[in-house]
Amino acid sequence: MATVVMLVLNILFLTVVAMLDCLISLDVVIKKMEPIKLPCGGTAYFDVSSGISYRCECGAVVGSIGMPRTCKEEFDQEKMLRTLAEGKK
Repeated sequence: MATVVMLVLNILFLTVVAMLDCLISLDVVIKKMEPIKLPCGGTAYFDVSSGISYRCECGAVVGSIGMPRTCKEEFDQEKMLRTLAEGKK
């Protein structure tokens, strides 16, 4: 009888741990899905189909070779300035 109770408690514990893990993962996904404002003035939205990137309103993946040149230059410039600012800390 004690073995059955321990087995049930272990199953319940593992279920709770799995549920907490799912909630934490869901929180990360929701944060990923928040739109980001780009230096060029456009807005990029999380690309759910890829699961790893943001796609601009113009259709280009942010940071990719497919971004319009002016957007890419502004994006790279802001990224460089951010990196320099972090190095001064």
